[in-house]
Amino acid sequence: MTRLAVLAFALLAGSCSSTGGVESVALSGLAAKEIIKDIDESLKTSIGQAITGGDYLVEKAGRQGDMLLQSADYVLGKNIDKAFDKLNYTQQKFLVALHDFSQDLDSFQGGLLRLEDFLVLDAYSLIGEIPFKKTTYVLREIEGYALIPRDEGTYSLNLVSNAVGPEFSAEFTIGGRVYGANRQLSVGAHERSLEIPVADLAEHVSNSEVVRIPFSVACRKSGKEKVVYSYDGVLLMLPRSPYQYTLTEHWKGSGWSDKLTWSAWGEAHFAGLGKGVEGEDPHNGGDVTATVPAGGKIERGTEQTGGGSPYGRWEPGYTYSNGERSVSRHYKNWYEHNNVARLRVQYRTSTVTTEVTEAEFVDSVEGRLSFGVHTAVLHDTYTTYTLKLMAFNGEEHTITPSTDKPGPIRVATEEAGAGKRLVLQISNPFSGR
Repeated sequence: MTRLAVLAFALLAGSCSSTGGVESVALSGLAAKEIIKDIDESLKTSIGQAITGGDYLVEKAGRQGDMLLQSADYVLGKNIDKAFDKLNYTQQKFLVALHDFSQDLDSFQGGLLRLEDFLVLDAYSLIGEIPFKKTTYVLREIEGYALIPRDEGTYSLNLVSNAVGPEFSAEFTIGGRVYGANRQLSVGAHERSLEIPVADLAEHVSNSEVVRIPFSVACRKSGKEKVVYSYDGVLLMLPRSPYQYTLTEHWKGSGWSDKLTWSAWGEAHFAGLGKGVEGEDPHNGGDVTATVPAGGKIERGTEQTGGGSPYGRWEPGYTYSNGERSVSRHYKNWYEHNNVARLRVQYRTSTVTTEVTEAEFVDSVEGRLSFGVHTAVLHDTYTTYTLKLMAFNGEEHTITPSTDKPGPIRVATEEAGAGKRLVLQISNPFSGR
């Protein structure tokens, strides 16, 4: 069980004594209103530090805790001035759970909760087992508190409260826009949903940051003007591209050795003319060629000639062929006897290198990725990769072919023509909420 799951379980279970009360050395003897004040200050501190540090999930948890704290009057009623030890079991459990939650939340600062772990809090309601009252109103839960940017359709917001049933009207204000009954649907006796057009919140979507959208709801009995319950808070719009990344690719390249090696001598044999001659003609001559082994490359300027005679000469200049593996030079022979001319050259051998370069996902925007599937083209001689991801909440993942993949992240390589491609899938841990 994750740390956060343990925390959520504790919020529900509390710590019971054998006498039917809830044990808490920290709260014993304190008045309920003092405990509430301490919890409120602790939550506000945690929320402020989370905003400053970019710790989105701690901020969200703190705001959810603050929403529950606003139910204190509903839970405690006239007992708010009583000492903790004089409260009933449910009231003690409520205060202990929120107190422990506020203290544990503060310890998460800088630790960064995992995205998928945080969903545990959405699944639990701290006061879910307290029956609704007819004369006192409370907001138990907000589903859809964290919004995932969309391109079309609507965002859904669902409230659980005894002030949103069929016999009530609710007015929502989100980002300065007011939403009446035409956008709402009563789901049950104590539940109401609101559908918000995607276009209405487009201005609140950021590519890389969490955006806080002012949110309030005012509830009235149908046909009445008096507000019987209201709540003010914020909705959190997650960034469109929540991950920064760097992708380093390792692949086999080719190079040339630093060491130079002499080739074998290339030779050409010329028959003697049988007599001495003068001038250019008649003469006997031809090309002399040296060739280096396969995989080698001639180092121009290192050619060396040999053989020949005082009555022959080398023509100026060299010609290169066979992909820089052969070099030739023309030789003229005036000697009356047979003659041999030789040529050799130095060369470098081919080597295999390991190249390290940065690669990009084809649909990334300024080095950022959204939830979904992304592909990057790899070299055909690819050997391995290192993918580093940093989520908007500060979480970091380093992924290689040999490492275990984090829960919402999957990576695979596929054949793509003559090369390969890397396929990255980032699942949205908040989908459907």
